[in-house]
Amino acid sequence: MLFKSRQPLQRSRGVELFLRQQQTRPGYYRELAPSPDLTDLVACNWISVIRRGRFGERSPIIPDGCSDILLYDANTPVIVGPDTRMRWAELPDGLVITGLRLRPGALRAVFGCPAAQLLDRQVPMSDVVSVPDRFLDALNFSDTLQRRHALLEDWVRRSARDLRANDSRVLGASRMLATDPQLSIGTLARRLGWNARAIHRQFDAACGYGPKHLQRIMRVQTALRVSAGARRRLPMSDVALSAGFADQAHMTREFRDLTGFTPTAYFEFHDAGVGAWLSEIFKTNDG
Repeated sequence: MLFKSRQPLQRSRGVELFLRQQQTRPGYYRELAPSPDLTDLVACNWISVIRRGRFGERSPIIPDGCSDILLYDANTPVIVGPDTRMRWAELPDGLVITGLRLRPGALRAVFGCPAAQLLDRQVPMSDVVSVPDRFLDALNFSDTLQRRHALLEDWVRRSARDLRANDSRVLGASRMLATDPQLSIGTLARRLGWNARAIHRQFDAACGYGPKHLQRIMRVQTALRVSAGARRRLPMSDVALSAGFADQAHMTREFRDLTGFTPTAYFEFHDAGVGAWLSEIFKTNDG
């Protein structure tokens, strides 16, 4: 899916201040730690300044099992649902994005709808939930991007106040798959006390797809983090084993199926900052 955004760059005061602080760097992306009380639901807050790169205005977005709430400069927030496979995002040069990334399994808990409703889609937030004008005004007139993140977090906090037991279990199970790429789905089901049909049904409702597909995505993401975190380039066979693949050929097949790239081709231009939430190590908020 090619996601396009062509709206005029309406700069809020907070966006203008942020760009002056960054002194128009060639590009910018940072993932920032969420508030401690939201870490079960929120993977990270993030900021990006779009610059033309290897593919011009197009950027490949690798699936990570997450959903996001995005604000493009001064506009209505957008919900981006979980991706099943890589998509291309086509965004204008200089666009500033303020985002909040929800963990795999958090979509239903936060938005109150089946995850399949937003799978592979990007829709205005107002199409899914009620978005009061005062909330939009507060976002767009925020003096800093840090304040924008705080407002988005407040919204998530209120929306997920009554977390259902099954949502909590899927969130925990998704985190297990992210941290243990070799965990079998059968072992996971037994830990949860669900049979094969129940675990697939609950994951479909909360994540948009079953646990096996999420595990495939998490292995690809783990391979990216292993490669990005290495001080020197690791052999592909070592990356594959560290990420839970059976061997290098297995990793190559999964990469091609989910992204269209071979691991070597994608590692050449992958931003090391993307997916930092998986290791849960963050930089200080620059917003």
